[in-house]
Amino acid sequence: MKLIINGIGPISIKIAKYLADNDSINVTVVDKNTNLIRTVTDKESIAGIAGNITSIKFTKSINLDSADMYISITENDEENILSCMLAKSLNVPIVMPYINKKYYLDIDSLDVLSKSFNIDTDSILSSSNQIVKLIASKLLYNTSYRIIDVMSLLDDKAKCLSLYCKEESYLNGRKISEIEEIFQEINIQIVGLIRNNDFFIPNDETFLKENDKIFFIVNNDNLERSVRLFSDLDLEDSIYATDKPNVTIIGDSELTLNLAIELQKEGYKVTVYTDNDYMSEYYAYNLEKYSIPVNNLSVLNESISKNHILQKTTVVLLTHQKDEDNIMIALSLKFNHLENIYCFLNNSNYEDFLLHYGINNLIILDTVIISTILNKLRKGLIFSLNVLNSKAELVELEVSNKSLSIGKTVEYLEKNYPIKLGIILRNNDEIKKITKDLVIQEGDRVVYIGSKNNIEIAEKIFIQSMKELI
Repeated sequence: MKLIINGIGPISIKIAKYLADNDSINVTVVDKNTNLIRTVTDKESIAGIAGNITSIKFTKSINLDSADMYISITENDEENILSCMLAKSLNVPIVMPYINKKYYLDIDSLDVLSKSFNIDTDSILSSSNQIVKLIASKLLYNTSYRIIDVMSLLDDKAKCLSLYCKEESYLNGRKISEIEEIFQEINIQIVGLIRNNDFFIPNDETFLKENDKIFFIVNNDNLERSVRLFSDLDLEDSIYATDKPNVTIIGDSELTLNLAIELQKEGYKVTVYTDNDYMSEYYAYNLEKYSIPVNNLSVLNESISKNHILQKTTVVLLTHQKDEDNIMIALSLKFNHLENIYCFLNNSNYEDFLLHYGINNLIILDTVIISTILNKLRKGLIFSLNVLNSKAELVELEVSNKSLSIGKTVEYLEKNYPIKLGIILRNNDEIKKITKDLVIQEGDRVVYIGSKNNIEIAEKIFIQSMKELI
């Protein structure tokens, strides 16, 4: 498969490196800046070509018309849209423009992009759209329970959740087999762990350790009970938020504006802070009709932080363009004992650093975008795919009638392939408990986890042929 990515930046480089690890995908990055191309090809070992993607002569020279997929992820929304329109006119099957500006994402503008520019609106990459859904799913839950990630599975019949194993936790120091035996009534499957920033699939003899990030799958009927047990907190409150929390958004990006509008529409009381004079005016102009207050203040000022942020908010979202700005504010608020901080990062370079200081709610933009691309790329029998920590993938798919897994037991599959099964939906309504002797059948909806380097092997086992994926 031939993939061309236009634009060099932290997110596009991460996407290119991630997809280039797949032997079946030939990735080329293009950019107008010759120096950036040279840096990428020398340091990242990614194929790169310097040139203007909207030049017809250049598109012919790189054979854009032979590409299977084109992604434009520059900082300029207009270039992304126009180059995707050009790629579409050259019959590139899948085109994906990266769009940040709010007015391009409104319903009327999306209609124009679809009809006039021939761009499939489902293919638009927007950190705002994906992140609003992500944040909204997190805010549905009581923040006291320390839930980090929430992923809906099997048409919302089950969830994959993650949380951290704390020093005082009941789970700390216990074996996986012991934990699953204790919780066997509620059918919890611990499918993956991230330890010291490395993902691995645990076995029955694996001991949980402090600061492990635990991924577990449970059906909705047992969701509340499992969260209570895993959170290890003596709380009587529901795991669901009874009242929508006050949300403070601190930033200087388009994402700041988009999140403020969408969360206010969802019924959250939103306040925006920025220390950028230009963005303050821009936000105030665009947010006035939504009655969202905008404050042109530096929250790194201790008195402002204490009087404006700490006393008046439940949840803080940090959405600066620079990761370092978000990190400085996150640490300042954390040292002042604010717990519910969601820190946005362009990539995962600072992830270990923030986890060291107890800032666990990280929204890593490149991971969100990669998940969206892979869901578009691996269509067909795959229902959903989530990238975890850029090192693992959680996949939900349907077992094809050609599948090599039919008639095989869970024990056989997990012993011979680098995956962990989490849950199975049979006949569209029967949730099957994962046991070693459970036999896979045609049409089963299977959810499993695997490291990104091995995930294609598993896909071939359940679907047999990559031709059914692309």
